[in-house]
Parts: sequence; structure tokens; C-alpha cells
Amino acid sequence: MIAARTRPRGVVPDEVPIDRDHLMRQVTGTPADLASHYLSHGLAQRLDPTPFFATDWYAWQNPDWTSHAAPYLHYLDRGRAEGRDPSPFVDMRRYLDATGLSDPTRAYEMILAGLRGPSLGVYDGPDDLRRRQSAFLDAISPLAHRMRPPATPKRALVVLQAGAGAVARDWSGEGRTWDLLVNYYDARGFRPGFGDMAMFQKGTKFTAMWMFWRRYRSCLSPYEHVLFLDDDVSVGVDELNALFEACRVHVLDLAQMTLTPQSSCNWPQLFACEGQRGPREVTAVEIMMPVVSHRALEWISPTFDASVSGFGLDLAWGRIVRDRGGRVAVLDDVRATHERPVDQSGGSYYSYLRRHGINAKAELWTTIQAHGADRDVLSL
Repeated sequence: MIAARTRPRGVVPDEVPIDRDHLMRQVTGTPADLASHYLSHGLAQRLDPTPFFATDWYAWQNPDWTSHAAPYLHYLDRGRAEGRDPSPFVDMRRYLDATGLSDPTRAYEMILAGLRGPSLGVYDGPDDLRRRQSAFLDAISPLAHRMRPPATPKRALVVLQAGAGAVARDWSGEGRTWDLLVNYYDARGFRPGFGDMAMFQKGTKFTAMWMFWRRYRSCLSPYEHVLFLDDDVSVGVDELNALFEACRVHVLDLAQMTLTPQSSCNWPQLFACEGQRGPREVTAVEIMMPVVSHRALEWISPTFDASVSGFGLDLAWGRIVRDRGGRVAVLDDVRATHERPVDQSGGSYYSYLRRHGINAKAELWTTIQAHGADRDVLSL
């Protein structure tokens, strides 16, 4: 590790740490002075100065980097002291909690010096991520409570994640055009007799999908469309009936209801557009409530173990389905409300992932890169 002292454009801290071996794998030839070469060329070429700073990723996640000459200079001058993650493989919050360090600047120095590991929130690369994912999946012991489809299955299926804080639902009346499979990730949310099928799987929604596909695929096979629904999405029977009818009429392979204005969501394209009717084509749909056709389930099934958190799967599925000639859309005339705000820093879901060594941002990055997916949900 070497440090170059420089102040280009007057905004650079005194030291710019770089890793010689890491940089040499990215440059052509052997520059006489690698530090000077990085400052004069590598910054502009967006080379990664160390294995623990990902230039492209940092620029995407921190659009305010443009106040500086380069993403790395922004990180060293501002982002580092603010505790921002320098790479998708570095969970700085986890690192500070695990080491007891209070200074994020010092923490980055310690990571570069070798004090790191998955238990501290730092992966050396994708292999560390895969090992953590495999350990998580291996630890799951599902319990089939009622896993036999109805004698006469309906045309569609709702797979509902359910925990202690699930949005209360009254889906027990007549008029449902879909069957219901409830996956209890937290047994405190158990409602006896609720749903046509039920199981307990103490993991995430996405490990549940992986488990269904491996062990209970026959429970999914009778259905034309399957909705994988989070337990903090509020929607009624009539809206779900309309959702599945629209998916059939418009031959949609990947779809979702649009969101009401009070919902929490990162992508504006998924909120309802007043006056819009019928399907509105997009590059992907939100992972909180994707509807997947029978054939699209086959297409996306190889990704079911790619992300324990679910990060990146929505974008990857959109890419996979569109590449296979499928249709991806949101439906403005069918709406739902996402009740809970997304808190990636201190929310209970993300704290749960951290405790098990799963870095959702690393899953996002590796998944979208593996499939060449768009980084945002875009209108088509």
C-alpha cells in the first residue's frame, strides 16, 4: 500500500491511499510512478484504487460526488468521515459496530491494513458473499404445515410473507379468484386456518421462494400467475382479483400493482399515474409484490438463491423476462399501499441480515452485474 500526496483542484485531502498490486491489474504496461499515474490518469479512467473502493458503484450510490474531481476524492474528503460505504462489499456500519471503532476514517485505514473479514462486514470479494449465502440457506429448516394445493386450484396464487407485524387482512370471504399460500417467517404471526396452504420458514421471502422451488414446486405448478406479496402491503380481495385478470388479459409475465401516493418506494415509475389505464411497460417491478407468470417462473428460477435479501432480483428479473420476449408492466388502475418506510440503515430487516453476515448491497451489485440489468426501474 502506498500513499500519494497531492491536492489537484484544491479539494483533495493530503493522502490518497492506493493499492499497487490492485492497480497493476487494471493498467496497461508498468508505469514508472504508479501513484502519479493514478492521479493523472487512473482517477479519470475510474480505476479502483484499492479492492475496497469501487469507483463505479460509489459514484452510482453517491451522486453528490460531482462536487469533487473524482468519486475517490469525494470519498476521502467527505464520504469516509461520514461513514459512507466505499464499496458494495464493505458494510461500514457493521464494521464500526463489530470493531468498536468510532472513527470511520480510521476504520477505512484498518480495513486496508488487513483488519477485515465477513464477520466484520467486509467481504474480500464475491466468494465471501456466496459462502455467507450458502451458510444462511443451509441453516433453514422449513416446516410444512399445510402444503397440499386445493383439489380444484384457482387460476392464480398469492404467496404471502407473514410475521408478527403483518398488515391485518380480511381475505376469508367469498369472491377470491386466487388461492393463498402463507409463509410464516415469524411464528408469532400465525393465524390458524388462514390460507389454503401454509408453511413456516424462518428466513426471508427470497429463501422461501428458493425453498418452494426446490421442495414444493408442485404447489406452484397449477397456477397461471403467482404473486409474491410482502406482509406490509395493504390490498383487498377485489384489487387482487383485478390484478390477476389484467395479467391474463394483457399476457403479462412480470407485473405489479401501482402504489398509492402515501406508499414507501424508491422508484417514481411505480407510483400510480392518474388517468392512465391498462399496462404501462417498465424495465422491472418492485420486489415487494411481483406477479410472475408460470413460464417466467421457469426463466427466473436460477436466480432464487442469488440474493438472500432480494436486493437486485427485481432488476435482474426484469432483464431476464424482457430478454426472453416476456412483457413487464405496472397497472395504474390496480393499486396497493406499502405501509412501512424503507430503512436500510437501522430497520429490523436489515439488522437481521447484518447479524447473519448478509450484505444486501453486495447482493444488489453482484446480481445486476451478473445479468447486465439496469440500475433503476425505467419506463419503456
